[in-house]
Amino acid sequence: MDYNLIKKYPLILEDMRISRSYIGGTLLDKWKGISNDKETNMCEEWHMSVIEVQNIDSKPGEGLSQVKLPDGSCVTLRDIIASNPSAFLGKEYVKKVGTEAGLGLRTGDSVVRLSLQAHPNPEDAERFLNFPRGKSEAWYIVETRGEVNGEKPYVRIGFKNGITKQKIRDMFFDEDVKGIEDSMHKILINKGDVILVNSGMPHAMGPGSMFLEVADACDFTFKLERMMPTRPLEDMEMHYGIGFDNMLECIDYTTYTEEEIRALVLKTPTLVETTNSSKVYKLFGYDSTPRFTMYKYVINGEYVMESTGQYKAAVAIYGNGTIKASDGYETEFRQGQGVFLPADFGKITFNGNFTFICFDSEQINSSSYTINS
Repeated sequence: MDYNLIKKYPLILEDMRISRSYIGGTLLDKWKGISNDKETNMCEEWHMSVIEVQNIDSKPGEGLSQVKLPDGSCVTLRDIIASNPSAFLGKEYVKKVGTEAGLGLRTGDSVVRLSLQAHPNPEDAERFLNFPRGKSEAWYIVETRGEVNGEKPYVRIGFKNGITKQKIRDMFFDEDVKGIEDSMHKILINKGDVILVNSGMPHAMGPGSMFLEVADACDFTFKLERMMPTRPLEDMEMHYGIGFDNMLECIDYTTYTEEEIRALVLKTPTLVETTNSSKVYKLFGYDSTPRFTMYKYVINGEYVMESTGQYKAAVAIYGNGTIKASDGYETEFRQGQGVFLPADFGKITFNGNFTFICFDSEQINSSSYTINS
């Protein structure tokens, strides 16, 4: 098929469940309309990805998003983009960033605390891993369990005042997990909260939440602890072959008061547009990070979105609807699905009663958002 025929179409991304080192998944299954009451390692749904999973037992091609074409065949999003990067990503994006989509979207659901971890910044990813991107990320809390083992949902993030690089090194090699955990701030979170985590910052999502994550397209996660709920991690799963000393060099050891860390990572939604059938909220923009933006669209009827010349991606978090291209091509957009919106889409129409979160990748233009006229 000539992929140029779909360069103006919303491309719904096929479901893709991924195994992780933590356990959960029942909230995720309920969200996706799957009947299941067993928590397992299959606890992440990857909505959009042009990179492969970095699990120690992953298979070639695992993690690459698939698109079902109008003729019924399936092809990876990566291959579609590679056929005409300027049309699918945007001319300015290709000129300034490159020919690969820089975003990754996934939803995780856990009944345990995730590993104490950090992701490399772009310089360290290039220097140690020969990879072109680091990983900053942000989470939208889609749902929570209330309490797990008496604890409300929370996130551990950023080091407290008084913590030093040497203290963390000593605790890491002594396997003092509790000490490292207590060195980080603990912030309670609720449904609808938005948390931004810059590359290098130590963090760990606590138990009991289902979180939609937008991040740089990178799956390297440095772990500050070995024991996971079902098994110990191998060294390679912790540092990807660069060694523990180099791994620890990739951690951001900046310290914060609780007030400072909350102001830095918690984002407050702002209503930016209201129509008779929709509301649009800016969850955060390029003033928070040049890596990506996050907007929430609440649709009750019809909403027309215009292209800004740069690709977008979205995930439906509540309810169902449709998306129609300007030539009349229409597709369903259901709760729990991801969609890739090519840079050349022109105008598309959302219709239904649903809420979706929409993202733009790296800052290219002065603004990625235009008011619906």
